[in-house]
Parts: sequence; structure tokens; C-alpha cells
Amino acid sequence: MPSNTEILYALGLGKKIIAVSDRCDFPSDAARKKKIGSVSLNAEEIIALNPDLIVMLGSAQRAQIEILRKYKLPVFVIDPRSLEELASSILLLGKITRAENASRKIVWDLNNKIGLIEKTRDPERRPCVFVELWHEPVITAGRGTFISDIISVCGGINIGDKAGEGYPSFSIESLVVEDPDYIIVAGSSSSDIKKISSDRRLAKLSAVRRNRILLIDADIITRPTPRLASALGLIDTFISRGHE
Repeated sequence: MPSNTEILYALGLGKKIIAVSDRCDFPSDAARKKKIGSVSLNAEEIIALNPDLIVMLGSAQRAQIEILRKYKLPVFVIDPRSLEELASSILLLGKITRAENASRKIVWDLNNKIGLIEKTRDPERRPCVFVELWHEPVITAGRGTFISDIISVCGGINIGDKAGEGYPSFSIESLVVEDPDYIIVAGSSSSDIKKISSDRRLAKLSAVRRNRILLIDADIITRPTPRLASALGLIDTFISRGHE
């Protein structure tokens, strides 16, 4: 998965990575690695590569994990669903790859960012935040996700929690009723914001009327990697400035 590839590169292990998925594109060197499939992996090709370690993401690759384990391959699974679990996963990967110093540095930076945000935020101010991952149909981040955890760390209330766990759909009617103070869009260009700002059904939303819509690179906010520290900073600044 792209997130695992990012973590391994952050640990300084780029030269030891012998193959990645078709979707692994960060850092740029990852895109030049040998590709062994996307959601569906080529087990025979993986066996031929004779890897010492195969790092996989539990919730997204459950079926593939079982297939590779049947071949007695060295599969190591992580599945971080919160910032704390991300830190633990990075430390575990650092331990088994003998990159413990690098893993501790990454986790220290992440925890330091979290600590600074929690120290400076107003505990009495809890704005309502909606995260849009997709517009038609509207998909959001619900309970038990690291995205929801990020919103909480930054002092917000994640509206998506009301829709359930994971990444549920969220009706336009419910979004109008909830009327979030801020909207965060996971996307790649301003056109992703326009999907909301030009949607007549959402014209009366407070966040739309006050132009409180933040675009964040989808890869940064939807992948459980060290880059979530950047997402934390962007969202914290966005909410803080919106209050000024």
C-alpha cells in the first residue's frame, strides 16, 4: 500500500525496497520501483522476488494477506486507525527493520506536533468539522479513523462520527441539517472545492457562505503516514484562523 511504502522510505529504507504496488507514488523514487499489482497482488511474482519482509495494510488487504500467508511468506501487517496506532506501527516497523533511531525520530516529531496543538488550542471551543473524501455520493471519515482523530486533536467535532465507523456515505440532507462550521476537502485541485461551493443544495451552509473550506492533498490526509503531521498543522491553522 502507498502508506506503507511512505513509512519505509521515511525510515530510510528506500534502497531496500524491491517492489511496490501500482499506486505507490511517494516519494518520487517509489514510482520507479518494480510493480507487483494494485489491490490484487501477483503472488507468483512476489515469491520469485524472495523478499525478507512484506509489509501490508490490514483493513485494505485482508484477502491478499491470507493468500500470501498460505505461501508461508514473511508478511507483517499494520493497520493504524488513530495517530497513536500510527506511532506504534512506525516504531514496530523500525524495530523489525533495524531502523529504530529513525522510527523514534519520526514518532517524536509527530507527538511533538500533537502536543503543541493540544497545548495552544481553546478547550472551550469545539467547532463542527466535516471532511469530504468524495462528493457524488458524499463519502466522509467516521468513527475509529485517524482522520477523525486528527479533527479531535485540532479541537474540532467530527460530524462524520454520526454516520458510523470507517468511511461511510453521508447524505446531502444530513449535511445541511448538521451545518458544519468548517469543511475539509480531500482532493487535488480547486475543482474539488467547487463541487461543494457550486452545489446549490449546499449554498446555505455556514462553511460555504463564510468560505471556510480547506483543500488538502488527498494523499496527505487519507494515508496513515508521517505526513499526517502536515495535515495536523494545516487543519489546526485553518480552524484557528477561521476563528479570528
